[in-house]
Amino acid sequence: MQRLADLSPLELELETLRRENKILREQLTLLKQHIFGRKSERLAPGQLAFVEEGALPQPEPTSEPAQPNAPKKKPSKGHGRAAFPEHLFGHCRVFLELWGHLTDIREGLAAAATSAAAAA
Repeated sequence: MQRLADLSPLELELETLRRENKILREQLTLLKQHIFGRKSERLAPGQLAFVEEGALPQPEPTSEPAQPNAPKKKPSKGHGRAAFPEHLFGHCRVFLELWGHLTDIREGLAAAATSAAAAA
C-alpha cells in the first residue's frame, strides 16, 4: 500500500471506501452468524475487533491466568407447590388400600374370563 500522503484525493477516497467496505462486510458476516448460527458457533463480544488500519490487535501479556466468566447458577427455589397437608395423608392411605383391592378384583375377573374362555 502506498503512503496516504502520496495519494491523490480520489485515490485517498477510494482507499477509505475500500476499508469501510471491508469493515462493513465483516460486520455483516458476524451479524449473520449471530442471527442464523448455532449457539456453539457464536462469537464472544470483542472476539473480533475491527481495526481501522487493518492490523490485528496483539493480545496484551498478563501475569494472571485467564478465568472464564461463567454465569453463576441461581439456587433452585423448589417446585412452587405447597407441602402436602398432614390431614390428607390418612385419606391417601384409604385411597391406596381401595385401589389395591380394586386391582386385585380386576385381576381376578381377568383370570376368570381367561379360564372360562379356555374351557369353552
